[in-house]
Amino acid sequence: MLPVAIQLFGVRDAMEKDPKGTLGRIAEMGYQGVELCGFSGLEPAEFKEVCDSLGLRIMSAHSGPDFVVNETDRLIDEMTAVGSKYFAIAYLPDDKRPGGANYESFTEKLRAAARKMRDAGIQLLYHNHETEFIPYKGRYMLYSILESLEDGLILPELDTCWINIGGENPEEFLKKFDRRCPVVHLKDFWFKKRFAPDKNGVRPDFETRPIGYGRQDMPGILAASEEIGAEWVVVEQDNPSLGVGELECARLSRDWLKALGW
Repeated sequence: MLPVAIQLFGVRDAMEKDPKGTLGRIAEMGYQGVELCGFSGLEPAEFKEVCDSLGLRIMSAHSGPDFVVNETDRLIDEMTAVGSKYFAIAYLPDDKRPGGANYESFTEKLRAAARKMRDAGIQLLYHNHETEFIPYKGRYMLYSILESLEDGLILPELDTCWINIGGENPEEFLKKFDRRCPVVHLKDFWFKKRFAPDKNGVRPDFETRPIGYGRQDMPGILAASEEIGAEWVVVEQDNPSLGVGELECARLSRDWLKALGW
């Protein structure tokens, strides 16, 4: 079984109010690691000290692309301070996507950043959404993003919800990245009917749910994650649902995974 982390974006309100207490509750639930989306007002060394005392591993972090290319040295310093092996770009805006107005110049900056990160022992990852499954030059845009940097300078952090929403079977898609996807995002969701987002990006009748409470074949996804040699699976729930708060959703996800033997 792979170790299970949680993306702290899913408990962001609790982290904002009481980061140390929230991390304690996360550890009590049985999570083995956390993926950062900021430090919730703590210094990196302090954040690590709290996690170390709770037996939580800081296994990765998320941020936007500008932080990666414009503050690479700070990124390296922070990830070194917390002992994180991975750092993921959370998204790309339209102008930095393949075909975008700033794609070429951004890619050159990203290559330099990724090389510097690798020299410091940090692997750059890319976290997909459904938009990376839009065709670009006859293939998914995701492939162009991952192939824009040579020699594995950027690897996927595959989000299984958005793979599904993008039109692919998550279990089978994961298998296309054997030994090339160290971190897999577990994300469950529910809808009555598959709708495209409206002009504001809102998807009618759609919600993210705790793991095991939605439409995903989570046992199959977990098995595929092990098969491809992933190092971590990460629970991510964008927004709470089922009439309970974000920490209760986190607990429901972890309890369901533990019941499955994870």
